[in-house]
Amino acid sequence: MKDVIRPAQVDCVQASLVERTAVNDSIVTVKMQLHAGDNFQYQPGQYAILLNDQDSYPLSIASIPNEENILEFHIKIDKLSFRNRQLHELLTNRDKISIQGPFGSCVLNVESQRTPIFVAIGLGISQIKGLLEYALRLNGSGKCYLLWSARSEHGLYLDDYWRDLQSIHPNFEYVPVLSRPETPDWWGQVGYVQDILPDIIGHRVDSCDIYVAGGKQSVESVVDMLLQSGVKARQLHYDRW
Repeated sequence: MKDVIRPAQVDCVQASLVERTAVNDSIVTVKMQLHAGDNFQYQPGQYAILLNDQDSYPLSIASIPNEENILEFHIKIDKLSFRNRQLHELLTNRDKISIQGPFGSCVLNVESQRTPIFVAIGLGISQIKGLLEYALRLNGSGKCYLLWSARSEHGLYLDDYWRDLQSIHPNFEYVPVLSRPETPDWWGQVGYVQDILPDIIGHRVDSCDIYVAGGKQSVESVVDMLLQSGVKARQLHYDRW
């Protein structure tokens, strides 16, 4: 990964699995608690690396720093991938898990007065979740947007969470987008991020900060579209996998 924020000293800490939830048949959320005395200072939007004896697994941190020292991760289930099976075995068969980090450059620009627009493609929501929660904590009265795209309803595994958050924060607008909705009563947008995002930006081309997370090709495609539409590079925040 390029353009990585590296602390003066990368921490390697120990954590125990405290919660593992299968939100559907393809996504698992896990929560880990750091062991007493371990210090892991990160910014929302960064990622950590889970370690075992033979391999390492980079995962976006879906939580924001908290007093309980809980780290949250969202993990895809892919039974055809040996590496993915190894990761899930690591999470289920060990009382002590080694975590290294933090890494990543896609963090909230807390000095900016521009409107934040968060764009998550698929599992990219795990990175965006911490960023958006942090933005609402810092400025809950300010306008912000979440555009989350997936193939079908099955991929929007946090849909209820974002709807509830929208009801609490009237200046937060949640815009779900499906490319292939499976039900005729789908209430959100239909299409792709590139179809919907220009309407959200509207007249804010020079007055928004856009945070993009997802697979490499999807992120690059969205970033290219934004640059061509007049958004400046300094307004774009994303990690280059």
